Formats: sequence, C-alpha cells, structure tokens
Amino acid sequence: MSSLSLFTWIIHCSSVLEWILIIASVMKYSQKSSNSYYRLFAWFMYPALLSAFSACSLHFFNNRVDLDWFVNLQAFFTFLSNTLFYYVLKYRSFFYR
Repeated sequence: MSSLSLFTWIIHCSSVLEWILIIASVMKYSQKSSNSYYRLFAWFMYPALLSAFSACSLHFFNNRVDLDWFVNLQAFFTFLSNTLFYYVLKYRSFFYR
C-alpha cells in the first residue's frame, strides 16, 4: 500500500466517497421529484464509481504487474461511463416530453 503518499490516498478515497454521496443524492432527488431521468442518470454514474474502485484496488496492491488487468478494467469502465453520460445528456429532452 506504499505506492501512493498519504495525501494521494486521501484524494483517492475522498473521490470515491464523493461519487457514492453524489449517486445517493441524485437517486434521492429522483425519488422526491418522481423524475425517471435522474434515476437513470444515477444508475449511469455507477461505471465511473467502478472505474475509481479499480484504480484504487490497483494502487492498494502496489501496482503489481500481475494485476495490470485493473488498468484495462478501469479503462473499460471509464469509456462506458463517458459513453453513457454522453447519451443521457444528449437525449435528456426525450425524458421531458
């Protein structure tokens, strides 16, 4: 666990915590407003959270070479989340008819 400094770990962990809190907040707002768009948006945030988890997991194990597939996993989840965010924002007018 020594591959990152303490302050870098604080940033990584706070970013993961921030994603969890934002997803929970958006989900709660979608329930209060009865708007399915925000619920869908919250679900589409999970791949970004999984990307952060995979990055932290790799760093936790000192960036071991046999775990380099975490880099590909993180890249996949980042691509997936960016693609989902693009489409949910591009077609948001579909939800407000």
